[in-house]
Amino acid sequence: MTGALTDLTILVAEADQATRAFLADNLTADGAQVETAQSCGEALKRAYAEAPDLIIADVNGDTLRLIEKVAGEVAIIVLSATDVETDRVRKLERGADDVVAKPFGYYELRARAVAVVRRVRAGGRRTLLADAIRVDVAGRRAWLRGEPIELSLLEFDLLCKLASDPARVFTKDELCATCGLGLSCRDRPARWTATPAACAASCAPRTGIWRTCGVSAIA
Repeated sequence: MTGALTDLTILVAEADQATRAFLADNLTADGAQVETAQSCGEALKRAYAEAPDLIIADVNGDTLRLIEKVAGEVAIIVLSATDVETDRVRKLERGADDVVAKPFGYYELRARAVAVVRRVRAGGRRTLLADAIRVDVAGRRAWLRGEPIELSLLEFDLLCKLASDPARVFTKDELCATCGLGLSCRDRPARWTATPAACAASCAPRTGIWRTCGVSAIA
């Protein structure tokens, strides 16, 4: 069933090299864009950098920590070395979207992956990840390196726009349209070279994020 996972980005966070390679090869053959990690720390870095649609994870003793960090923001299927009910329940209660016991059948795992992503998308979950910044669009919350950022309504709308395409330089008109500022932007520079990466450099005081981006005048 080649192409079953087309347009999905999947992060395989698996401590076992053989399992990690097996999943990466098969998921790629099924059309997914696959990133891999072998530890919780590496998985979190990849998740923030790549904004995957799904994480498939078993990083041994750090699996629960990974679940707690991404639950509610990125769909996650946990591969469990044990089929003990209490272990499955614990992982589901911490926020895993599904738990699959090892050894697993690839085709069943693939079907579960498609089902989980479909369910998450239908529920309207949307998180933007850009470098060290994470944005919960529906909940109107944002974090820098795991720490909450206090933003005004205008600042939040600007951040969502920038984080929606981190590598892009937005025009003055695009940012003004996002914030409903209209002609008040006529005297702004032709382009703001603002990106979430630049914003992340100075976010301790609330206004610092915009001074760093060069848009403090309208924030």
